[in-house]
Amino acid sequence: MTGKIYLQVKLKGQIDKEQLVFQNDKNEEFPFVIKDEKDDTIVRILIEQHMDKINMHVKTLAERKI
Repeated sequence: MTGKIYLQVKLKGQIDKEQLVFQNDKNEEFPFVIKDEKDDTIVRILIEQHMDKINMHVKTLAERKI
């Protein structure tokens, strides 16, 4: 960690990290990192530049294409 502000979430089960996208309600994507390579259900999302826009939702690439 580099002193940046992250939101840490635990996902319900395994998810393909290639299809994992975090966005706010303005479709701005948030960069994220997998906390532990052995447990990819714990994800840290970089939110420091978006602290006033925390109303986020999770989408997969399949949902974005619809």
